[in-house]
Amino acid sequence: MLNATYLRWNSNLEAVQDIPGIVWSISLEPLPPAIYARAPPDHNVMGLSSSERLERSLVVTLLSATWDDAADDARVEEAAKVLFSGIESDAHALDAYHPFVYLNYAAQWQDSIASYGPESIERLRRISREVDPTGVFQNMVPGGFKIQQ
Repeated sequence: MLNATYLRWNSNLEAVQDIPGIVWSISLEPLPPAIYARAPPDHNVMGLSSSERLERSLVVTLLSATWDDAADDARVEEAAKVLFSGIESDAHALDAYHPFVYLNYAAQWQDSIASYGPESIERLRRISREVDPTGVFQNMVPGGFKIQQ
């Protein structure tokens, strides 16, 4: 999967290489079970199940891009979407797909919270209702990903 991700990224360079000032890089960060297995069972709200704790290493993928002209924003965003769609297709083909999307690296068009799964989302909703019953953080704080009630 690591090689497939690199090859997919490299083949997508053509889509952005003529954009003035583009710096297009990808970081692959391992997330071995030893990291997420530290939490007691049912304490991980990110959808990383206990069965995976001993079986699956994941890789968090961060795409970083900078460029000179805001007029190229839509083109770069579309290239990023195509890249990640291709990486997901490769992951499915290699039986390596996992829906987890790391919230800190997620783009606005990715739904990281949905990737946690329905049980985790319901738990987050319940906690949100308990600690923020008036919805200050869901409604009055701009930006970021929100837990849909």
